[in-house]
Amino acid sequence: MEAVLREMVDHYLIDKLVREYSHGCDRLDEVRMAAAYAQDSFDDHGRYRSSGQQFAHDVLAHQVANGVHMCSHHLGQSLVKIDGDTAGAETYFIATLQSGGEQQVLTHLGGRFVDELVREDGQWKVKHRICVRDWSSSAPILMDYLDGWNMVQGQRSGDDPSFKVLGIEHSGVPAK
Repeated sequence: MEAVLREMVDHYLIDKLVREYSHGCDRLDEVRMAAAYAQDSFDDHGRYRSSGQQFAHDVLAHQVANGVHMCSHHLGQSLVKIDGDTAGAETYFIATLQSGGEQQVLTHLGGRFVDELVREDGQWKVKHRICVRDWSSSAPILMDYLDGWNMVQGQRSGDDPSFKVLGIEHSGVPAK
């Protein structure tokens, strides 16, 4: 029974790691996003292939410089295989990005994070990630049905209401 409980805790911690990475990316929190990676890590996101920490900086700086004003990861099921202090995981996601000036564009990416993980200083970290693209589409935003509904607008900063309820602080928006 102890082995099963340890595996359940490890699955939870790995799932939490992916959620915290996604929150960092969606809220432009480079430090939170980079914290998901092992010291000696590699991330392959197609155009961006570098250490995890460099990837976090580069992709968020690219978003700021190129007018991506909304990013939202929707995480799906994960498969996790643990082997001592290493693990493999596949997590499905749909990432939605809104960008552009006067003509806004909405892009959807359906894919998977295929991760090799390592327990580093007692915490699970991504050692090697491949971002697999299963499908994507982009389309102009012709109208926003909910515009004018007076809903709280999500912020890609510490001003987002999630920071207060989670009791966390934002590390600051990355430089261009």
